Amino acid sequence: MDFYRIKKIRLINFHNFVDETIEIRSGGHLFMLGDNGSGKTTVLDAVHYVLTAGRSMEFNSAARVAGAKHAAGRSVQGIVMRYNIESNGPLNPNGGITYADIPVLLSTEAVPVTEVNHCKFISGSNLCINLTAPERTFAFYNPPGARGEDTFLSTMLSDRVVTRVPCYTFHDGFSAYHHLLDGVLPLHLEPVLPDSNVVLTRFYKACVGWIRYKPLLLYVTDPDAYESTIAAMKRTLEEILPKLCTFFDRPEFMNLSTELSKYSKSVPKHYQQFLQIQTAWAALLKEKKYWHSF
Repeated sequence: MDFYRIKKIRLINFHNFVDETIEIRSGGHLFMLGDNGSGKTTVLDAVHYVLTAGRSMEFNSAARVAGAKHAAGRSVQGIVMRYNIESNGPLNPNGGITYADIPVLLSTEAVPVTEVNHCKFISGSNLCINLTAPERTFAFYNPPGARGEDTFLSTMLSDRVVTRVPCYTFHDGFSAYHHLLDGVLPLHLEPVLPDSNVVLTRFYKACVGWIRYKPLLLYVTDPDAYESTIAAMKRTLEEILPKLCTFFDRPEFMNLSTELSKYSKSVPKHYQQFLQIQTAWAALLKEKKYWHSF
């Protein structure tokens, strides 16, 4: 039988540990001394979690979700939220949380993507298109100034096998890490705070892009529920947009409601353009003399 020895334990954003390394000397014993709530049992929970992937595991009381009773379930949610149940506040003063998709990290099996509402969803950040075979490629369209190109491509894959391949990706949404292309991943993640004009502007523009593509996506994937869903979205925006404006101190977030109304009214025109793009692409593929452009 093979035996394994733990030589080092490193905890990064695991409940009350921001970045802590515990060395275990070969042949020695590990004694953990500390006040109540200092994290002694949390260290054992971390080791247990790594060895079992959290299966059939109950964390210690520090993992209780904020506001839960002492006997309430203790789950990985409490670890991820990093909430201090004694002080009734977050352990991370910057308001950040941790996230790990355990199945992706542990699995090596590629699985087919199922179709939901005429859509086999794909993620654009990991999307590669083989342009050496144009006939295998779809022309996809999204409304002017909208986001969601990958999502609209997803609506055209009903007859194709789409496979989800487990992999690790690091998305630097705000261009904060400058050595990723050199293969260097950061050991510490800096919080994205809403106190930068660059951050707020990028977030606002992203929100506008999301709002602009939603009407056409609904029209394509769930036309029967289109009107009711748009009405529900408008009611939700009426409730949350004033709060966003107050939180970010940016009144322009109220424009999102106007954008939704504008693009929902234009959805018949955008849908026709969606279909025209596909027709034009099919015609282009028949003219092989143009293929050298690819």
